[in-house]
Amino acid sequence: MAINSIGNNANLNSNSNNVQRNSSENARLETNSRAETVQQGRANTTTGPTSDVTLSPQANRLSQIENSIAATSDVNQERVDQIRAAINEGSFNIDAESIANRLLEQDDLF
Repeated sequence: MAINSIGNNANLNSNSNNVQRNSSENARLETNSRAETVQQGRANTTTGPTSDVTLSPQANRLSQIENSIAATSDVNQERVDQIRAAINEGSFNIDAESIANRLLEQDDLF
């Protein structure tokens, strides 16, 4: 029984060493593969002539419009101030029917 146990331990140690060697070899191969991929990527880059790009007047105008829209506030502060004042004065009326109709109109868009 003790001899079998020693033999089994030797087999386990041998298997463990093989696994460690295989893991080390796989890690080395993976590292080499990554290095080759990086080198190939560098070799594939071109250093040839460059191209100039010219945008059409419409594209330039569209860019200006986009910048203008981006600079515009999404909030109508004057209207917010009017509503806030009406609420503070107690004169702000909520028209539930009007709100419901507008919600239904928006629902038709989808």
